[in-house]
Amino acid sequence: MEADRQHVVTANLFEHVKSPSLRHLRDPNSIYRLAREIVHALDRSSSVWRKWDGSREELAKAAAPCWIPIEDI
Repeated sequence: MEADRQHVVTANLFEHVKSPSLRHLRDPNSIYRLAREIVHALDRSSSVWRKWDGSREELAKAAAPCWIPIEDI
């Protein structure tokens, strides 16, 4: 999960610096836009509607016998 977040940030940064013009690197509006894009991408990837990853699945299976019979899962 942390690697996914790092990939999102890295991809946005690479997109930002690939322009042949370097003026936008110091432009405050450009930096604010980049920050908004990164935050938006990170928030979207951690949505509750996203599928659970392996560690959450293991936790759910370990906790399930506490209140749901394993046969009913």
